[in-house]
Amino acid sequence: MTCHDMASVLFGLGITVGDGTSLEVRVAYKKALLKFHPDRSSQSDIRQQVEAEETFKLISQMKDKYLPTL
Repeated sequence: MTCHDMASVLFGLGITVGDGTSLEVRVAYKKALLKFHPDRSSQSDIRQQVEAEETFKLISQMKDKYLPTL
């Protein structure tokens, strides 16, 4: 099941996925998007903004690869 791959990506980013069911992976994916959204990062720390943007892009690309129906 491809959700286990997305679960691994999310777990590597520090997002708890639970049992790895499709629903739990989708909820964790949405939490990750909120956590790493560039607009939510520190506006004064440019490094943190860049890291958040890159992580956000990674999560979005993983969604296209592992959860195409999300």
